[in-house]
Amino acid sequence: MTEEENKAIEYFTKRIDICNENANICDENDFDEEATQLREEKRQTEIILNLIKSQQKEIEILKSKRVNMFEQLDCIDKKNKIIDLILEEIAFNYEINSSVDIVTIKRQLKEKFEKKVEGK
Repeated sequence: MTEEENKAIEYFTKRIDICNENANICDENDFDEEATQLREEKRQTEIILNLIKSQQKEIEILKSKRVNMFEQLDCIDKKNKIIDLILEEIAFNYEINSSVDIVTIKRQLKEKFEKKVEGK
């Protein structure tokens, strides 16, 4: 959480305590209507505070998942580069002089292995 978010949560937490103290004072002086209002303010503030905390936890979980997804994408990208280099090496070993032929053989080999993976 940012410092600003922490300050907001701290503010609402203090606000809850103040409402609670004021409600107790009102109870002692039989100001039922004011005490009821303060209790309601406290309840509403607690609801908002809990909602903020819940949303913050969900955001942290999503951030963690996002980082994991980027790590997986990096891994996939590296594997794709390795496969491309292997295909290039195999195509080059066909002793073809033209770079166009190497590209064609790479494409054909890639399609061949993709079909094997798909089970065709």
